[in-house]
Amino acid sequence: MTPADAIGALGKVLTNEAILANSTRIGNDLADMKALDPFNDALFARRVVALTADILRAKAAPKTHGKALEHHLAGWRRSKFPPHPEDDFRLIFRATSDGRLELLGFGHRTDPVPVYLGAKARAKSSR
Repeated sequence: MTPADAIGALGKVLTNEAILANSTRIGNDLADMKALDPFNDALFARRVVALTADILRAKAAPKTHGKALEHHLAGWRRSKFPPHPEDDFRLIFRATSDGRLELLGFGHRTDPVPVYLGAKARAKSSR
């Protein structure tokens, strides 16, 4: 699968009205993911496919998938993707009162900036 194919599949999932996602944030997070290994298209595509699968898992069980976050991100949940030890990505999301899935963002746990720091700023600005 090419990066364009993987991003296209992600885009189709994100057009589902049961998923709330800010397209600018998604684009920024994808750019950060690509920047980790800019010349490895196959790895990037695999990561996007894993992200898409994790979003679908979160959509199916937004109140129980992953783990609840605390402190500045209380009310949000996080999950790890893909389930490989060499990758350490997180998806941050929550269930909305009307049963939809709201995506706050995703990224590597520590690189280039810890995903939780960016999520904290996003959560603060969305209040």
